[in-house]
Amino acid sequence: SSSTPPPSSTPPPPLPFLVNHLNHAIRTHPAECITSLISLDIIMIFGTYQLIKYTGINFSAEFALAFAISRPLRKPRFPLELAAAATLSKLIPSLTHIELSSLGAVLPSNARRAAHERASKSDRVGRSMKYALDSVDKYGASYMIGSRFVGVCIVLSLHEMLLLGVDVQPYLESWGYENVGNALGQWAGAVVLSSSFYPLSIASTAYLAPLLASVRSRIV
Repeated sequence: SSSTPPPSSTPPPPLPFLVNHLNHAIRTHPAECITSLISLDIIMIFGTYQLIKYTGINFSAEFALAFAISRPLRKPRFPLELAAAATLSKLIPSLTHIELSSLGAVLPSNARRAAHERASKSDRVGRSMKYALDSVDKYGASYMIGSRFVGVCIVLSLHEMLLLGVDVQPYLESWGYENVGNALGQWAGAVVLSSSFYPLSIASTAYLAPLLASVRSRIV
């Protein structure tokens, strides 16, 4: 009698070197990873702002207004962020294996416990927190990058809607703030354009965080 061989299970492909290197940095130096991400974010924004000023690119007051309007829309755009994260995770599956949720280890234990207790409540805020935490766990860096992409798209969409409706600049000029609209527009443009460099910030953290930890160990 012939026995049927058991089906062979195909092992998952190995993760890219950069993903493993970043995960190791997150596990061993979570505080430095957070410092690196925040610092690189600020550097990218200011660098983009200086580049905009140097090149003379102008962003209208309507763009600044679109940026300001988009800030309170974090909650309504959450389903769009999830859709972007799901799409990005299918295009680049390795992004889901970046353990960004492990950065929470840098928080004090009582703060982590309070956050989990708040997320376990059945009210609207608790459900929202739990859904957000589960999304980061499920999609990893795909969610963080996808949320930046959705934010840029919303600002651009609001800007186009404003161009079809209210012209903000004449009002600013009549109030004596003709230069404010341009300055705010350039700053808003810097924040929006720097979002495209966020994947570079995540990748650079794999190397910058261990360097910061080495410097800290020499000083402390």
